[in-house]
Amino acid sequence: MAKTLSRVVLIGASGTVGSIILKALLEDPTDNFTISVLCRPSSTATFPEHDSLKVVKTAFDDLDSLTNVFKDHDAIIHASAIPTLPSQHVMIKAAAQAGSPKRFILNEFANSYDQPGLPELEQFRTPKREILDVAKQTALETNDAFSWTGLATGNFLDYALVKYPQIGVDIRNRKARLIDGGEERFSATILKDIGTAVRGILRRPQETRNRMCHVRSVETCQREILDVCQRELGEMGDSWDVESVDGKEMYERGREAFARGERNGMVDILVAQLFQRGAKRSIVVERKKSDNDLLGVREKSIEEVVREVLKNF
Repeated sequence: MAKTLSRVVLIGASGTVGSIILKALLEDPTDNFTISVLCRPSSTATFPEHDSLKVVKTAFDDLDSLTNVFKDHDAIIHASAIPTLPSQHVMIKAAAQAGSPKRFILNEFANSYDQPGLPELEQFRTPKREILDVAKQTALETNDAFSWTGLATGNFLDYALVKYPQIGVDIRNRKARLIDGGEERFSATILKDIGTAVRGILRRPQETRNRMCHVRSVETCQREILDVCQRELGEMGDSWDVESVDGKEMYERGREAFARGERNGMVDILVAQLFQRGAKRSIVVERKKSDNDLLGVREKSIEEVVREVLKNF
């Protein structure tokens, strides 16, 4: 097995995904990761004191400065909450120029760029395709000096259930909005498993070189999530306000609202993308085709996921 990519630059370490990745890299001392957290000069983010961690500040579009930072590192992980195409493009160029083999883990978290999708969502997929094309072309042009990996995870289910009741199950207010009966199945990954998967990529550089990896923590549907929430809380029957919504009507309503410039219209479009009956748009990867085993991600039951989520309420 190839040597672990242990000298790491992490971009976006204070964000939702980046902070989970940072925690995973610091978790097991046997990996011997050394981590340079890259921040903008204006950043006020703070990080845990750790012998293996240092903070480096530089502009994200300064090619010379980035190239200098990336020297003597094995891998660059881009997990910024604002994955702007120009800065990621510059960072790929800097990684290629920095010398010695470099792995660039792209900001491809969530759904894969090539998943079937509603046309209104192309505005989000197009930048992903463009940056992936840049990474592929850079790898071809530099031979062994640059390689890339993408990680498709689906939605972050535990985070969504706590922060975004629009996903259809509002635990805090005991409400549910089931699209087309809530039976459309989707795959998702909990945040902790995203950190585990990124650590797995660094541990298995050869097997993850120049390709998209796909992981999943669970496969479920809205109805299952609601049923498990009710069972775990002991609140069956009429204790929840459950609304049934037609997926096609929701999509059309969202389209019309978005066309009028109402940003909330995109929420309805995203929900229809996930849950419309028979659309088959939301399984990021089938279990047998996933990279779970390679990257150390264990598939879970929806009961296990929901029990952990309920600890937040």
